[in-house]
Amino acid sequence: MKKIRKTRVIGVMFCLCLVLLTSGCSEQYKMERMVWHADQAAKPIFINEGSVPSYEFKRVMDMYRKIIDAKPDSGFALDAKFKIAKLYISNQEFDQARLEYDQVLEKYKDNPELSANTVFLKALSYEQEKEWSEALKMFDLIIKQYPETSQSLSVPMYIANYYMKNEDTVSAVQAYKTAIDYYQEIADRYPNSKAGLLCENMIVRAYMEMSSWNDALNYMQSLDSKYKLGPDTLMVMAQIYKEKLNDPVKMRAIYNRILEEFPDHKVAKYVKQLMEQEKE
Repeated sequence: MKKIRKTRVIGVMFCLCLVLLTSGCSEQYKMERMVWHADQAAKPIFINEGSVPSYEFKRVMDMYRKIIDAKPDSGFALDAKFKIAKLYISNQEFDQARLEYDQVLEKYKDNPELSANTVFLKALSYEQEKEWSEALKMFDLIIKQYPETSQSLSVPMYIANYYMKNEDTVSAVQAYKTAIDYYQEIADRYPNSKAGLLCENMIVRAYMEMSSWNDALNYMQSLDSKYKLGPDTLMVMAQIYKEKLNDPVKMRAIYNRILEEFPDHKVAKYVKQLMEQEKE
């Protein structure tokens, strides 16, 4: 009798656990379906910016609001919040979009990475609105308030690229120089760190985007003295000598170094092919 009773208890507990587990899965599935339906409904709005009937715009907006109300502290809600802001931007309602971003900033103020990314989106909204001076304020805020985030490292180059894209060469060159100084300061402050190494790579990229080929080579040579460069970076140097400075002698010197120091690397195989082609 006791054995039967024990078996029944175990059976009831198993069923209870199964109900709890399946209810959790059901709730997750329900949220995923809500997101899927909202995303599908939003696609025409993003494709046909500004030309969707207001009632359709409101319908999609309400779908995302329901997601937020259903699970206000979830990743679903956060994603819905960003999509609502994107909807406003597609409808040229930039102030409304930035109100959504501000609410995210308030709620997640203890999350620097998320906050920096959100401020970056605010900056982009100003850029789309042709308010570049306001965008610059947001970029400056990221660098000053969230200096240890990955987004802060992207900002200086983004600004320089903006000027290049808009054919403002004078501002672009100044922005690149500012970026180089910024990255060098971080590289000096955090030597041999992931952030420091990334900043050194960004400096090389900045020189190359400015077409300052000799500066790029000089900087890579300084890194070579510091770390001993790998075959991929050496190949970049060789290509600069070949394609930008028309210096085949220095190009071949680097080719020979790659073959000598990294004979089994795939870059070395490529170098052999190039050298064979030159002989033909």
